[in-house]
Amino acid sequence: MAARPQENKTPFAQLLRHYRIRAGLTLDMLAENITDGISRPGGLTAKAIQALESGTRRTPRRDTVEKLADALALTDDERTRFRREADKLRVKRNKSNDTPDVLLTPAGDASQYLPRPSPADAIAPEAVEQAVDESSFPPLPEHFVGRERELDWLTDRLRRGITTGITAVKGIGGVGKTSLATKAVEILQAEGQYIGAARFVMCQGKTDPFQVICDVLRRFEPQRLIPSDATDGQLRDTACQILLNKRVLVVLDNIEPGLDIERVVAPLQAAKATILLTSRGYLSAGECLDLQLLATDEARKLFCLHLGKAIGNLVEDEPAAVTRIVENLGNHTLAVKVVALYARS
Repeated sequence: MAARPQENKTPFAQLLRHYRIRAGLTLDMLAENITDGISRPGGLTAKAIQALESGTRRTPRRDTVEKLADALALTDDERTRFRREADKLRVKRNKSNDTPDVLLTPAGDASQYLPRPSPADAIAPEAVEQAVDESSFPPLPEHFVGRERELDWLTDRLRRGITTGITAVKGIGGVGKTSLATKAVEILQAEGQYIGAARFVMCQGKTDPFQVICDVLRRFEPQRLIPSDATDGQLRDTACQILLNKRVLVVLDNIEPGLDIERVVAPLQAAKATILLTSRGYLSAGECLDLQLLATDEARKLFCLHLGKAIGNLVEDEPAAVTRIVENLGNHTLAVKVVALYARS
């Protein structure tokens, strides 16, 4: 009996599942919502949608992507990202032999997947597909409120290609560092920058600079083997070989206080990569933005959005009650969302 293919979730698959769950739809409900604009089913079954979500079906047709976007009622920005992740999965088969399909970068270059000589003391690379999945950015929250000044500050520096950081006021988590970083990248990619050249690396729980550098480099060349005894100079040379003369963006998220971030950043800066860091604590590299708590008006808007009720539709003593709630929560982004969802339920 043939082995059952392993589930392998791509960024597109993760987005599809995220949007479907957010819409409160089961697989069957979503399939029923998809029509061809007349009255007949659009040819996408619950089983087919499940295959897309699990990654067993990797290359959705363009008309399928549009039908899904319509059925999920995606915003313009969400639809753009949805299409972009689907487009990344287009594959090209070598017609002259039985070479398997390979993922293509936007430039059509599959060389990063070719095998390289393997030194005896090399650290084995992560699986190619796992590296691709881990490179994907987390989906933006359903509602992104405010932060215009912070977005302007951040996108300006990322356009200039410099090292920047986002820290949290007094080390607080849940104020929106990762969401702000992801939103900034989305804005730049909508402008045509860093498309196919932005990588996300989660640093939580990692305090070894060598491990983090290897994680970054393997996001760009999954088959690259790096000797376990590589010096900082060799890591710098490897980074330059992989990244130099390419306009790339590396986001290192949730950096631990015990990680020597300067050692991580040095080889990436030598390769002229644009770097964005997020951390709850002090960052010694680049220009840093100390992300403050939301203003009360922004917190009230966020609360109402998650409550499912427009601010203008609040009646009697509700506006004052919402203000008291968000202020008692300290205008903390995550706390406001959680309490609003609780109130809604």
